[in-house]
Amino acid sequence: MTAGSSVRERKMHKKIQTQFLAPAYLAEFSCVGPLCSDTCCTTTWQIHLDKRTFSTYKNAKDLQLKPLFDKHVQRMRSATDSSSFGKIVAVEGSSDCPMLDKDRLCVIQKRLGESALSNTCHIYPRKISSLNGALHQVASLSCPEAARLALSTPGAMSFITLPSSVRHELMPSAPASLSKVRQEIAQDIHYFCLTLLSESSLSLWQALAICGVVCQRIEEQPELLSSRTESAALIEAIKISLEQPDGILHDFSVVKANREYQAKLFYFLASLPLTVKKASSNLRWADLLTRMNAVLGEEKEGFLAAYPQVMSEWDDKIKQQDLDYVLRNYLINLALVRTFPLGPGMSAMQAFSSLVVSYLWVRSFSAVLSSREGKANLDDMIHVVQTLERVFEHDQLYMRAMAQGLSSCGYTSLESMLPLLL
Repeated sequence: MTAGSSVRERKMHKKIQTQFLAPAYLAEFSCVGPLCSDTCCTTTWQIHLDKRTFSTYKNAKDLQLKPLFDKHVQRMRSATDSSSFGKIVAVEGSSDCPMLDKDRLCVIQKRLGESALSNTCHIYPRKISSLNGALHQVASLSCPEAARLALSTPGAMSFITLPSSVRHELMPSAPASLSKVRQEIAQDIHYFCLTLLSESSLSLWQALAICGVVCQRIEEQPELLSSRTESAALIEAIKISLEQPDGILHDFSVVKANREYQAKLFYFLASLPLTVKKASSNLRWADLLTRMNAVLGEEKEGFLAAYPQVMSEWDDKIKQQDLDYVLRNYLINLALVRTFPLGPGMSAMQAFSSLVVSYLWVRSFSAVLSSREGKANLDDMIHVVQTLERVFEHDQLYMRAMAQGLSSCGYTSLESMLPLLL
C-alpha cells in the first residue's frame, strides 16, 4: 500500500463532529475486538457494503487485500439503494468474516484504516436517530460489550450529552413526510414514555402499563397525532392522575398477575417454528432453549405447570439481590432503539405489544436460568438480553410476528395485557 492510497482512504468518509443525547454507558463503550464473546464480524449476519465502500474494495491495489476482495466482495443485484450495494460473503464452512486475520482483527482496518470500513461495520452497535431536530445515540444490546455496560449498573441509563463524530452520509434526518407538528408530538410522547420507564417511584410493570395507556389513547384518538395541544393535554392528564389517590395507580391496584396467561404465551412464542429454526444458526440461542426445556420440560402440560413456581421464585430472587434495575435498563434502552412508541413500521399499540413481548421474553428466560442456578445472576441476565437481541431484534418481520402473536392468543386490548406484566 502506498502513502498516497493511505491518504485517499483516510478521506474516504467525511465526518461531522456533533453532540448526541445518549445513555451514560455509551461514553465508556469501545469495541473489545478479539475478546468479544459473540462477535459481529460474522457472515451469519449479512455484512452490507455501501456503494462507496464497494467501489473502494473492488478497486483496491493492496496486494494482501485485493485477493480477499476479489473472492469475497459481491454485488447485491437486488439492492434498491446505495447503502446495500454489495456484501461480504463467507468462506465455505466458516461463519467468520473472511476479513479477520489470525488474531481475529479486521485486516481492512489494520491496512487501510477505520475510514475504509463499510458504514455497516463503522456504525454497529450504535444507532443514531433524529427526532424533531434532536440527535440521539444508543447501542443495540446484541453487542455483548454494550449489553454489559448498559445492564451492569443502575446509573448506566442516565442521559448525557455525548460529543461524537459521525460520517456525513449517516447523519439522520426525520422523514420528509412527517410534518413539524408530528415530529414535535412524537418527541414529546417518546420523552414522556422514557421518563415513565425511568421513574423509580413506579414499579416497572406500572410504568409499562402507563405507556400502554398512552398507546391505547393514540389508537382511539388519532387526532392526538395532529394537535400538539391535545397530545400535551393527554400527557398532563396522566401526570395529574399519577398524583391523585384515586388516580391511575389506584385503578391498577386491582390488577393481579396471571401466571397461567404468561405461561401459555411464553410457550406459544418459544414453540413457534421460526423460533425453533433460529436455533440451527445460533448456538447461544440453542443453548437457552435447551436450558429452558431442562427446567420447564418440553411437553406443554408440564411446561405450563412448572412456569408459575419458577416466576414466583424469580420475583423474590431479583429483589433480594438488588437486580430489579436490570430489566428497567433493558426496556429503556429498547425504547430508545425503537423510538417507542411512534417509531417507523408499527402503530402505537403494535409497538406496545412488541415491548410487552420483549419484556416477557427476557423476564421468563432470566427466571429459567435463575431456577437452574438457584439464584438470580447478573451475568445470566446480560447473557439472556444479548442473545435475544442478537437473534430477534434485528429481524423486524419476526418482531412484528411476535407482537401479532399476542393478538392470536387473545391479547388485543390493554386490559387483557396488564396481567402479563406482573
